[in-house]
Amino acid sequence: MKKKVFITAIIVIIMLFPCSVSATGFDTKDITIYAAGTYDEDIAPILFEWNELLYKGFINKQGELLFYVEWNYENDYDQESWKAFDWDFEELNSTTFEGGYSWFEKGDKRYIINTEGKIVSSYNRQDVLCTGAGYTWIVTENETAWDNPGGYSFILYKPNGKVETSLDFDFNNYEDWEVDELREELEDYEFHYFGQGVFGTKYNDKLYFTNSQKWVDYDDADTFWESKIKFDGNKYAVLKFDDDENGTYVTFIDKDGVLQRIDIPEIDIYYYRLQGISENYMLFSSDDVFYYFNIQEKSLHRYNGKFKDYVYTYMTYIHGEINNNYLAFTMSGADQKEYVALINCDTLEEYGPIYIKDRDSFSLKQDILVIENDTETQLLDLQGNILSLYDNEKNVRYVRNGVVVCMPENKGWPEYYHYDGTKLFEKYDFSNPTDLGSAVK
Repeated sequence: MKKKVFITAIIVIIMLFPCSVSATGFDTKDITIYAAGTYDEDIAPILFEWNELLYKGFINKQGELLFYVEWNYENDYDQESWKAFDWDFEELNSTTFEGGYSWFEKGDKRYIINTEGKIVSSYNRQDVLCTGAGYTWIVTENETAWDNPGGYSFILYKPNGKVETSLDFDFNNYEDWEVDELREELEDYEFHYFGQGVFGTKYNDKLYFTNSQKWVDYDDADTFWESKIKFDGNKYAVLKFDDDENGTYVTFIDKDGVLQRIDIPEIDIYYYRLQGISENYMLFSSDDVFYYFNIQEKSLHRYNGKFKDYVYTYMTYIHGEINNNYLAFTMSGADQKEYVALINCDTLEEYGPIYIKDRDSFSLKQDILVIENDTETQLLDLQGNILSLYDNEKNVRYVRNGVVVCMPENKGWPEYYHYDGTKLFEKYDFSNPTDLGSAVK
């Protein structure tokens, strides 16, 4: 009799466990992964299905699932729509970690988490304008009355949920007929996160820098937003024409909100394009000519090396990138095929030509050159030597922060490689994750 009671108790206990996840985690053999993001701060987001439910998870560089939450697909699409979606991973990569923080959504809330998976603050999902590095802009509508048309408050919260700064917009100084029009215009708000703690508010042409807790009025926000070029993750640069001085200059804005103007009188903005920024150089192009500007020496140099007669002209502009002291640009060979060349701007050493399928099929990273051809993706060092190759079936999605992310077309398990082609890990481990959703039930 005692044995029968004992068995019955075991059955009852088993039935009490949630059916979506086992007591020891997920059974990886039944998992389908739909998307994999890139690593930031050694943690990468993934989207996966298990037991007919979708989850967003975060894995480390050993392939261990650290924490997860049921995907909030019901807010936008049904589950089958998400599963059928041709992922470009933009949504998933918006949740990579920066400054030690990321976020997830469950129900009608957005939650800020740290790298340990702990919730540090939360907000009503419908009020959130944007989130970056744990900082979150929200909007609230002020109360109205018959004699008060109200307005909006825009509040930036720190990762811990305390107020960082705020902006207020009220309608008291406007005529009744203007208020509805203004409400319509402010529906889009245009709050944007640029990275490295820098936010922008397009409707009033302001930039906010969390590093220095500083507002900067920018008199041409459209130009900044549409022409910005990221500079080592720390600076932005905008090429502008000065009507009063009849010259061209570049405005640097660093992550502390400090503006620096550099005049380049030899460059005419109407004929030249600012194509890239590095720590020491700026790259300009026009038709079949490249100029690189030494920022420290304030000197402009026209590229006049051995490939100068082959620089590629395409619809009045050529494609080039600069990173650190290296310049890479497209050119057309005598065989009518396209190539990329590498130039060390400090030593004037030149490497190449390296075959590419078209002018946009390469990118210059901090320490490597990435080339996407018809059958494979190549990673080369900055002397043109091949580091690793990935055939198209590997489906390279990201090359960043020392890691190559490959996502098979058949929605198999993503693979992560070092730049030299060795794998970060051979086997996933989903056995001991934390359910982020359990903290908000």
